[in-house]
Amino acid sequence: MSEIFSSESSISFARWGEHYLDYAEVFGQKWEESEKINHIKFLLRGLPRKYFDKIPANQKDTAANVIRYLSEKLDGTRSREVALQELLACRQRDQEDANQFAGRVIPIVETIMQGRDEVALNDTTFG
Repeated sequence: MSEIFSSESSISFARWGEHYLDYAEVFGQKWEESEKINHIKFLLRGLPRKYFDKIPANQKDTAANVIRYLSEKLDGTRSREVALQELLACRQRDQEDANQFAGRVIPIVETIMQGRDEVALNDTTFG
């Protein structure tokens, strides 16, 4: 089953939605769009669920449209703040190799950097 998404999630909703669509493609091949949408609804908690309940009917016709709508509402300053707090507390665990640690850190950093101009970011970081 795909993971629950709440206001405290450290990944962006867009990334969660991409993961969900991949999950539905593999495990929900016979699902109708309405079943995919209901499954998204089931996996949302708190503020994301409240936003889901307010989606206009014309935006609720496909799972992809639901994810796009919610991404516009949820991905922003708040998700970056949560991710930043998680990054500040993130430490490499005992017996955790660098690849495993990177696998935990990269999605957090991507959430923090979301919406930034990638070219300008690379110039600033590596230039």
